[in-house]
Amino acid sequence: MRPYLPYSRLSRLAKWAFALFFVFAGGISEWRNPATPPKAQAQSESPQFLANVPLSLPILPSPSLLSHSSAYPHLDATLNQLLVTAQPSHYAAQIERLSVTIVTDSQSSATQISQRLSAFEATLLSQYERWLTVELPLQNVGVLSGMAGIQQVQANQPILPFSPVTSTPHQPSHRFLSSGNVISQGVAASNANVWHTEGARGAGVKIAVIDYFQNYLLAQSVGELPADLSFYPDANSLNLGSAHGTAVAEILYDMAPDAQLTLSRPPSSCADLASLILQLASAGHQIISSSVGPLHCGAGDGNPTDDPVAGAVSQARTQYGAFFIQAAGNQANRHWNGSDAGTHPNFVSFQPNVQVNQIGYLRDNARFDFALRWNDWSTSDQDLALWVVRWDGVNWVVQATFDAVQNGSQPPNESGAYTVPSGMAGNFGIALFKNHVNRSLILDLHNYYADFQVAQTAYSLAGAATNRDVLSVAAVNTQAITYPIESFSSQGRTLGSGGTLPGGLPQPFVSGYSKVDTWIMGSQFFSGTSAAAPHLAGAAALVWSRFQCVNPTVVHSAVQNYLQTHAIDQGAGGYDSVYGYGRLYLAGVLPISNQCTHQVYLPLLIR
Repeated sequence: MRPYLPYSRLSRLAKWAFALFFVFAGGISEWRNPATPPKAQAQSESPQFLANVPLSLPILPSPSLLSHSSAYPHLDATLNQLLVTAQPSHYAAQIERLSVTIVTDSQSSATQISQRLSAFEATLLSQYERWLTVELPLQNVGVLSGMAGIQQVQANQPILPFSPVTSTPHQPSHRFLSSGNVISQGVAASNANVWHTEGARGAGVKIAVIDYFQNYLLAQSVGELPADLSFYPDANSLNLGSAHGTAVAEILYDMAPDAQLTLSRPPSSCADLASLILQLASAGHQIISSSVGPLHCGAGDGNPTDDPVAGAVSQARTQYGAFFIQAAGNQANRHWNGSDAGTHPNFVSFQPNVQVNQIGYLRDNARFDFALRWNDWSTSDQDLALWVVRWDGVNWVVQATFDAVQNGSQPPNESGAYTVPSGMAGNFGIALFKNHVNRSLILDLHNYYADFQVAQTAYSLAGAATNRDVLSVAAVNTQAITYPIESFSSQGRTLGSGGTLPGGLPQPFVSGYSKVDTWIMGSQFFSGTSAAAPHLAGAAALVWSRFQCVNPTVVHSAVQNYLQTHAIDQGAGGYDSVYGYGRLYLAGVLPISNQCTHQVYLPLLIR
């Protein structure tokens, strides 16, 4: 693991990483300060899909918009468009330097490239095995991409909250008091309050939270966060663009009030997330909780060959005995996968005779992030493009194309973002154009905040939730007496080997609590798998605090076994890909043990 670089530089670069995704009509639509994660579209909860409109192929745009992003074959579509269409003089003030991810063909290639970065005025920000996150001048990106050993240079995929929030802090008078003024209903629902009365409060356990922490000082001042908060690497590194992580941290404090809580900077890329996980684990955090994430980091099968986060999660467990607990995602209705359901020569059919998958009404300046991949790893000669289309009242008109080269030496994916120009609000959709497809493929398409009209809830786990050693968390509705699964909660399993179907690894692990009270959210419930994940992380800290084994990896298995075997089964009998092993529940309080009598974890043998 490389030494950690100063975050003052990384924070500035992360802003440009967000900015790279605002692309439209083959060019750059706008640049916005990304310190605040994009707000969710209201339509995602009740999408306004058009009825009685043709869903067959859209009309063709101008030839210039359809041109393949082939000027730099080892750049992704966003960087290609930025480099080819942007006028350097116009954008020089905004993009002096930018942060990108370099995907190499081997760790030795990554090492060789890292040693030559100075020739491109590039600085290495973070590295995990064959993935590098670097900063360099815009004009040098294309030349860098031509280096031997590089599969692709990518605009950093954003690491965003799965449940964007706006907060209006206050103290509701009807809440009861404990470690703070507002207590999540998940504390009682999980039986953690009983553990607290028996003295099991998480003492001796360090928990790190990867997120955004707007108003954390305010929450701390009223007792909703502990007075002895820690920060990684320091308080100045935190991103204060959203109160999302402050709500997450509140839940952790409610669940494990005596644990040592660390607020961590958010990562800027998949490679940086992998590096950050190992940094936090090596710093002694037994539990790392994340309710943010990328949509994709690899093939979706949990294989570290193509996914840096998968490798880092496993390494954090085996080398440091650390848990990585990840929100499963709120993408159940924001996801589609499967094979081409039609015979159209040019377009993928999402279902028979449907080549446009509506995403509903988007307002002016609304942002739509997406990630598409297909089972042609690790390098692809099957080539698809993603088109953003808009209904103009008569036709589906192409507004933007995302079309990187896949000619046998690049990964099989397309990702990016589209921002609706002012005056162009309307109903939008997605079409997948087949540049070169000569065999059946399994395609997998996610987005952050807009429902698809044709959605596939199975296999909808987002980002890091697909990895082998992660404990990913689905969400149940705490306001309903039966604790049903939330309709948006991403479902498993992971994709099969190489991104195939049927699926592979058993994720999510368990279900946690959504629609709960936090102080930072005021009168609004904090909902989503974002709220569910810290309930599991806090529960894990309570159980961990009852074990005193010398070998942390033995404690890890003991804690995981306890959480699994005591979860309350819901849904189909036994494990299922909706609730996991069941709803989070802490049974009778464990005595403090020096022997770790619960250390056998049989499911590890079959995962």
